[in-house]
Amino acid sequence: MPELSPTLCNQQKLLNAISNVQEEPSIESWQALQSAANLVNQFAVEELTELKSDLAELTSSAMNLSLPIDDEDGEELVTHRLCELNYEIEARAQSFIELNAIRLDAQYELNRARQALAPQHS
Repeated sequence: MPELSPTLCNQQKLLNAISNVQEEPSIESWQALQSAANLVNQFAVEELTELKSDLAELTSSAMNLSLPIDDEDGEELVTHRLCELNYEIEARAQSFIELNAIRLDAQYELNRARQALAPQHS
């Protein structure tokens, strides 16, 4: 991804909220954790959906390329394009894995915050 993703930008807020809960597990710090986890989770889901679409499009493009018969220049161009597409697919797949790991962490923290706040509301 060329620009820093909203998920990564907000990950630090989540980490700070986790730290704050560890230092002082107050209702406010749990609520801040819940809010930060929700935000990170929302951005991650949006970005993962976009990446999934990008990956499908790139894979389709790669599969639709065909090597020309008896044309060395054409074959070289297609091979070069396949390498470019492969690089793009690998980069987006890596981003997908990283964002999904962050999303899973945010979901875990969100559930933890909900559990901590549940007795407060009953």
